[in-house]
Amino acid sequence: MPPRKAASLTGHAKAKGQPLSLRERGGASSRGSAPGAPSTAPLIPDHITTVCVKRKEYGTSGRAIQLFTNSFRIELQPSKICHYDVIEPKCAARVNLALFTVLQDSETTIFTPKIVYDGQKNAFAPRELALGESGSRKFAVSLSPANSQGGRPPRIYNITLTRVAHNDTEVLEQFLNRQKSHDNDVLTTITALNTAMRMAPNLAHPHNKRAFFTDKDRREIGGGFEVWRGIFQSVRSTFGRLLLNIDLAATLVYREGPLINLCNEFMGKPTNADPRYLTSTLSLRDRSRLERFIFGIRITVSATTGVARARTITGLSTQGANAIMFTTRAGNTISVADYFRQAANRPLQYPNLLCVTIGNASIPLESCVVVKGQIIKKGQHVGDQQKRSLLEFSTISPPERLQRIQEGLKNVQEGHSDYVAQFGMKVNAESVQIKARVLDTPVLQYGGAGTQALQKPQNGAWNMTNKTFVEPATIDTWAIAIFENQQSFRPASHATLVKDFLKACGAVGIKVNTPEPFISYMNTQALDIEGNLRQLGRGAIERNKKLPSLIVVILPFYGNEIWRAVKNFGDMKVGVATQCLKASNCTRAKDQFWANVMLKINGKLGGVNMKLKANPVFSDPAAFSVVMGADVIHPPPGAQDRPSFAALVGSTNLEASRYVATASVQEPRREIISGLKDMVKDVLQRAAGPPKRLIFYRDGVSEGEFQHVKDRELPMIQEACKELKVEPKITLIVVGKRHHNQLFPKDPKDADRSKNAPAGTVVDQDITHPTDFDFFLLSHAGIKGTSRCSHYSVLHDENTFTADAIQQLSFALCHTYAPSTRSVSIPAPIYYADRVCSRAKTHFDSDFSDGSTQASGTTFDVDSFKHSFQAIHAAQRSKMYFN
Repeated sequence: MPPRKAASLTGHAKAKGQPLSLRERGGASSRGSAPGAPSTAPLIPDHITTVCVKRKEYGTSGRAIQLFTNSFRIELQPSKICHYDVIEPKCAARVNLALFTVLQDSETTIFTPKIVYDGQKNAFAPRELALGESGSRKFAVSLSPANSQGGRPPRIYNITLTRVAHNDTEVLEQFLNRQKSHDNDVLTTITALNTAMRMAPNLAHPHNKRAFFTDKDRREIGGGFEVWRGIFQSVRSTFGRLLLNIDLAATLVYREGPLINLCNEFMGKPTNADPRYLTSTLSLRDRSRLERFIFGIRITVSATTGVARARTITGLSTQGANAIMFTTRAGNTISVADYFRQAANRPLQYPNLLCVTIGNASIPLESCVVVKGQIIKKGQHVGDQQKRSLLEFSTISPPERLQRIQEGLKNVQEGHSDYVAQFGMKVNAESVQIKARVLDTPVLQYGGAGTQALQKPQNGAWNMTNKTFVEPATIDTWAIAIFENQQSFRPASHATLVKDFLKACGAVGIKVNTPEPFISYMNTQALDIEGNLRQLGRGAIERNKKLPSLIVVILPFYGNEIWRAVKNFGDMKVGVATQCLKASNCTRAKDQFWANVMLKINGKLGGVNMKLKANPVFSDPAAFSVVMGADVIHPPPGAQDRPSFAALVGSTNLEASRYVATASVQEPRREIISGLKDMVKDVLQRAAGPPKRLIFYRDGVSEGEFQHVKDRELPMIQEACKELKVEPKITLIVVGKRHHNQLFPKDPKDADRSKNAPAGTVVDQDITHPTDFDFFLLSHAGIKGTSRCSHYSVLHDENTFTADAIQQLSFALCHTYAPSTRSVSIPAPIYYADRVCSRAKTHFDSDFSDGSTQASGTTFDVDSFKHSFQAIHAAQRSKMYFN
């Protein structure tokens, strides 16, 4: 077959060797057109298939601004790409890369120049490897030199390389130029280029799947951890060009050095503390905690001679080194302490200390040295202080972040070496400059009449000065449950609380029929929190002859378990709204604090804080629209005995200002919402009427799962509507924040006070998908650090929204999150769904154990969780209890 003629990105014949990424920016293309100008996108041929809706146009609404991004243009020369499957014993990527390095160093006739490998199953070469006629060959590789002293022979690893496929970068060019669908050839080509970009840094530095980390910028944060700065890099495709997306990253690593020091820090002691508490007298709880912490950490042994080989900790002994006996190869029985005294020609300093276990061997703690640069393992518990330190380390102003990214690109380019050049890539050092627009801010309607009731946010924020709620709730009777002791929260404190609470209610229009609450100090020594609350309820009923409308709960500083029990009691058991406040926060609190409390309470009681003024989607009774948000939350990495939770939230009134929620339990780490059909039916049955439009926002879905959502969740939504005999036109939009695209204002005058791009900044060209209807929207104002925009992908659209309409709708919904007077980063329905997911534990009794349903080694039983999962009380189902 003759070679295919390369298609040009400019529409003209391309000279041999011309970079694939070069394209003229002029001509008839509307890219970057000013607001109000024609916005038709270049036509996508019918034969091109897409997961999302095909892009037909670009938005034009708003004020035009210029931005820098953290993407850099890649010039790509034509190159052949051969894909090889790598088969070997299952090892960590770190070990696999080391084995592959040895293989390439030893088989130079085949691997010169060296090829790239992802550390797992895939290797790529810009040429055909000489593996024989079958295209497959097995190699024997060892990481250790042969032992000539009669010791244990080195372990041999058999690595098999098999040719899978080959193509060239022309397929990628065709995809970028909208001449080819995104298929496996395109995916393989992009994967190969990403692997080439990451090969050299991954060999030289600690890394995860997409970022590498160095010790040039690191900080000790306690608990046995350090935080290291790193560089994220990813090859991304957009219309007509290929980009390298570079971003800063940060990760936690175990502190290198003596293992004893690491143990001291983890146990909350000074680094150089006397370690003699680490003996067999250590409590079972502390020993178990320490064993979980050090499990999987790689160490070297300081007492041995020769090259120190890293070994992985598999456990912690219950006895000291002087009490653990073993038999040597010579048949002698000896204690671990005596063995190491002989090996190092000096006695152990702490022979009573526990040992770590490595396989069948026991190694004294004091002889262990933690290997440098180990990223913490999945499922590693990290304390709140360390989380705060990581966040603080990662918080960088936009100008500094862009500067560091540009410096990071220089480091990346220096390390790329021959790997990148082999595949014909050259990265431009200049940040890609793009055109963006700042959308008009929606007008909000509060209570009252005239202009005083209207509020137009400025810089993503507004205040409620002299504003009342558009639909204030009524508190008939109320109660206060105090879980703090009387010494810390005196009667004078709750008297002030009542006065301030009533004042705040009056300011926003909430009516309180019985100003005097029933107040009771709870028995803080009792473990039965629900019993305490039931006793409070009986007292309130006895006095007022009815259940209270609201229970205000005063929590101590550490009140998480009380909060969980309170929410289970109020939302699931008795159907009473609850509002938890920390004692330290509500003592001498200012008016702003109480105003924020009112924002939460009003929705919980059935009120509405505000609504969008005359929004075209939510103002026409003849075209009643329901907007929904869905999310799934998964158990932490390593947890095998907990399910995932799914939540769906939907609007019920014309203005999309009231929402109801439903939640469910499903198999762990299953992203598709298995019970979505019934959940959609549940929400639609509580809506004010049959919808003509259903706008469904889906959170937490990666690009690789888009097709699954479209194939499985969309039919469930459609089936739910069919069973209810309603026929709304459905629009399905996935919203994601797990991307690395950053936006930096070119002109400081276009930045907000935090130096970020302003709220309402939208980008639907230059860095978006070549064919799919997607856009980036920065909907919130920056406070500290660099704001991250959200990425919207339209998977299905029967309503045929224009680009402007769907962008403005999404931006408007970011202003309707009831507990806030700031626009938020994602539309309110998704924000609410995330809140419902985060409250999943409140659907279980306080004494329900996450792992109590599964015996060790048994199959996970999700039915037991479903059985114990409690539904929302009927009295709460129509209210925004999740505020």
